[in-house]
Amino acid sequence: MMTGGRNIAIAIGAAIALVLMGFFVGELRATHHAQARIEASVKAEADATSDRDAARATLTELRRRLDRQADELDAAQRAATEALAHRDAATARAQAAERAAQTLLRNRAHASPECAELARLPVCPVVSDSLWGRPTGDPATGGDR
Repeated sequence: MMTGGRNIAIAIGAAIALVLMGFFVGELRATHHAQARIEASVKAEADATSDRDAARATLTELRRRLDRQADELDAAQRAATEALAHRDAATARAQAAERAAQTLLRNRAHASPECAELARLPVCPVVSDSLWGRPTGDPATGGDR
């Protein structure tokens, strides 16, 4: 009988050893699986961080380019505004010079005895207006003399 009790004890010990071995093997497999998932998560996090950093660098570069373009457009607009102001001033000076030349010509024509004779002659209205201007207060001609 002792051999039977001994066999039972060996069988129980073997069963316990198998259960413990199964537990440890299962634990090792679970640990290995968990470690693989952790490594995959760490790699995914590193990839996401790398993608985020690349996107951030791209956005920073894009903002820098847009800021530079905005500065260039502002400078171009200021230059265009300045050029238009110079053009307007030159146009105003040219118009003033033209009016002064016309006034001088009219004044000389009115002051000259030779031109006084011409003023009495029937002359085409366009030539007359360019030489002597239109009579002041004449509503029909919108005079300026």
